[in-house]
Amino acid sequence: MGEAKLNTPMYDRHREVVLVDIVVDGRPILSAVSREAITDVFRVNGDEVSLVAAVRENWFRVESVLIAVYREMRERGDESQPLAVNSDFAKYR
Repeated sequence: MGEAKLNTPMYDRHREVVLVDIVVDGRPILSAVSREAITDVFRVNGDEVSLVAAVRENWFRVESVLIAVYREMRERGDESQPLAVNSDFAKYR
């Protein structure tokens, strides 16, 4: 798996996610958005270019959802990589 550079989304074919960095409390956190969430929420084609473009074009929404997911995970003591899925975009409007 590669590493996304800060604010440079990249598609991970093996996991079918777009990787992005979010910044929480001054720290970059490598996070992911599922392919399914991107295609469903942003109504885009499922090819890699469209997925990455959708994340870039909707960055403020993607970032806010990922930060909410990250904070909720940490409250539960979950230290794994934040992953936003379909239900997170509905939950954190």
